[in-house]
Amino acid sequence: MKRIATRLLPVMFTGVLLSACGSAESEETIELTVEAQEMTTGEETSKEEPLRMAVASILSIQEMNEQYGPFVSYLEKKLDRPVELMQRQTYGEIYELFENGDADLGMVCAYLGTLGKDTGKMEIAATPVMNGRDDFTSYIIVPAESENRSLADLEGASFAFSDELSYSGYLYTAYELEQLDETPDTFFERTYYTYSHDNTVAAVANGLVEGGSVHSGVYDQMQEVGSPLTEKTTIIGEGQNVGNSPIVFRSDLDDDLKEDLTSYLMAMDGSAEGENTLDAMDADKFIEPEPGMFQPVRLMMDEVGGTADETYYSVD
Repeated sequence: MKRIATRLLPVMFTGVLLSACGSAESEETIELTVEAQEMTTGEETSKEEPLRMAVASILSIQEMNEQYGPFVSYLEKKLDRPVELMQRQTYGEIYELFENGDADLGMVCAYLGTLGKDTGKMEIAATPVMNGRDDFTSYIIVPAESENRSLADLEGASFAFSDELSYSGYLYTAYELEQLDETPDTFFERTYYTYSHDNTVAAVANGLVEGGSVHSGVYDQMQEVGSPLTEKTTIIGEGQNVGNSPIVFRSDLDDDLKEDLTSYLMAMDGSAEGENTLDAMDADKFIEPEPGMFQPVRLMMDEVGGTADETYYSVD
């Protein structure tokens, strides 16, 4: 099988903030690609096979270590075995790891977790509570000065998605277009994949695209800290709430190990070490997923159609 080619949206950086304007000397075009990376904080001399944890991210090694390092260390201490953090750019690559038995657990999005469960590759183990909420939704955003005030108004426009296996960054918009008897390919003039919700916000804010779909939690957090990027955008559409991005296990992972991991996750907010780890992840605690928490995702998947193969791959 071969990955469908997607166009990456170059984002212009001026200083720290993303910008679409400025002098040539101060601009640097960054293509949103990362090499596959692995990070293990356990002792290299350990004879036990590491537990392999997969995440989709375009963060640097340093940023990955800052965000996920405490969680990796927490699991290593509890399990008394090394944990290997495997970074990939797309959710399609994460799905491949589980499909091939090359990942044991992962932090994935609601769409991928639902897909993995339906195809028998993953089990949804826990969902984080973040800022007091166990759910999120998808926002469709446009530049603040745009006259477009609905998705239907964006026909023939350029549009930024985050990932084809993201609920907030793709599926919700594709579902709404299905209600119009359209697809992203037939409706938009050009589509781009940024592989990061904050980069999608930046692309819309700076006029690189005419619209985009983003994770509500990411957008709301940017808004709370006074990001100028959210001030330059406006929300014109909002999806159904679904469960926060879950932690999943490989379906055929050892049952005792699954039980141990689940208990450690659920107990994190009960200790100082666990709370510090949660703080690094911007999470309050982990909970068992409520029944129906991801049902809207499943219904949209059924409506839009497509499995991992159909959505993300083509066969030579």
